[in-house]
Amino acid sequence: MKDETTQGPEIKSALLAGVIVFQIPINGSIGLLYLLSLLFMLSCLGIGTLVSTVARNQRQAMQMAFFFIFPSILLSGFVFPREAMPPSSMPSAT
Repeated sequence: MKDETTQGPEIKSALLAGVIVFQIPINGSIGLLYLLSLLFMLSCLGIGTLVSTVARNQRQAMQMAFFFIFPSILLSGFVFPREAMPPSSMPSAT
């Protein structure tokens, strides 16, 4: 039996669903995708550890998490296209 990390099955199932259900082609390196996914998960784990260490109760933890989540969603280009952002926020969005 092959020893896998905990991220392996979730990434594999998401990739398979994208390819089979939505016919999304995967271009590029699968290994690089796994590596960057691991980096993303570790950074999210670090933010969660920071929030849980600093917050004294659940309300503070939710507000601190919102402090990280809200700007990342707005600057990601998901809500507004990056081309429409003011030039001062462009470096933090890329």
